[in-house]
Amino acid sequence: MAATTVTNVTTSIRTKWETDLLAIADGMLVADKFSNTKVMGRGAGDTLKVNRLLRAATTTSAATPGTLVAGSSASNLVSNVVNITPTMWQSHFGFNDDVTLESFLKDKDFQKTIAQQMANSLDYQLMKVLATQGLRHRVDKDGTYQKAFTPDSATSTTIVEADFTEADDFWNGGFVTVTAPNGPGYDETQKVSDFTASSDTLTTAAWANTLSTASDARLTVGTGIVAGDKITSDALIDVAGLHRKLETDKFPGGVLHGFLDAAQEADLWIDTDFINNANYDASQRYANYRLVRWLDMELLVSSNIYRESVAGAESTTGVVYVAPIFGANSYCLVKWGMGQGGYGVKFYFVNEPDSANLTLNATYISWKAYTGMKVLRATSVIDLMTGATDQALII
Repeated sequence: MAATTVTNVTTSIRTKWETDLLAIADGMLVADKFSNTKVMGRGAGDTLKVNRLLRAATTTSAATPGTLVAGSSASNLVSNVVNITPTMWQSHFGFNDDVTLESFLKDKDFQKTIAQQMANSLDYQLMKVLATQGLRHRVDKDGTYQKAFTPDSATSTTIVEADFTEADDFWNGGFVTVTAPNGPGYDETQKVSDFTASSDTLTTAAWANTLSTASDARLTVGTGIVAGDKITSDALIDVAGLHRKLETDKFPGGVLHGFLDAAQEADLWIDTDFINNANYDASQRYANYRLVRWLDMELLVSSNIYRESVAGAESTTGVVYVAPIFGANSYCLVKWGMGQGGYGVKFYFVNEPDSANLTLNATYISWKAYTGMKVLRATSVIDLMTGATDQALII
């Protein structure tokens, strides 16, 4: 557990402090608890290749005896290999106080504060990945802004479909997900950067597998969602139904997991169907979250989930709250193997004189984590798009 050498703190004190802090953070963090976690060791390079094991298309017609079957007709158990590259996450804490580093490390209040900030930072990244790589579903189910389609033609970054008759840029900021295993691109989601009406063409981020006329897909954009489009028990029932239709794998106990914002939870409290059937868990299994069980979902209430503008841009004040509700085997977390804990973190301690610390009355502690997260099965993550009652509060 590499740490900058300091002269007045023993290695045993630093090691115990790090171990205790990681144990506290592990009780708060959920990013690694629901994932297929992979560890990158020395010599693995900076990218890990992960297999995506996907649902195969159902056989719906009888075979004719004596018919030769071409190899191209075989269903692949692995659609493609997903590349995940860890990125660096870090924070720095400075304490301008006439205390020794040793006395600081013995203060449990500081330890808990840093652990909570670390967990919040890494879990927000998980919520963002799930919210931008899953299957979008509008709370209002408005068919003007959400439609199923099959491409007329496609390249790695464009989709042409004659049924797209809307105005220029109508679909900008929307998301396309291939929902059926019959064609290429299945279980992938890409964001739309441009829509050209004259050619009925969507421009998207690059697909790992270029879509074809067999790629059944859904296109959804956030246009028209307002604060009054609140989350409801009916919307959660829709999500549960979609997961059953899409044959999502469940977690042990037959449950799905998901994130809600505190503002969305407040809106659900005036929904009598929700209140009559919700069971709140007081066990503190996930210390940073309030946990509520409803139908076959365990929903973790967060102080600040991923939000967007109606144009699909990330925004802490965006009107669109994207609540991901997901099943098992839906995403993978990769951590750099040299770090500690479920998220590969290292700590660094500084209390030696430098340009910012000339009088030795400042102590600096930093944490750094190399982690990467990616959705493996886009249809196993339903991203419920809702508005929420404005709480006039930015955190």
